[in-house]
Amino acid sequence: MRPLDEAETTVVFEKLLKFTGNNLKNIVKSPAHDYCFRLEKNRVYYVSEALVKRATNIN
Repeated sequence: MRPLDEAETTVVFEKLLKFTGNNLKNIVKSPAHDYCFRLEKNRVYYVSEALVKRATNIN
């Protein structure tokens, strides 16, 4: 898994905004946990930072 580049991030947020509307702020700015978007092949995943840290140790 790798982080999204700027162009990919823009496309993802535009698509999410279309489906979620103003609730996108609530999804992205979750106060309880830190989450991020990761790209694996042609799919984008919304995963916790803790999971990303654990996954990098496996590779």
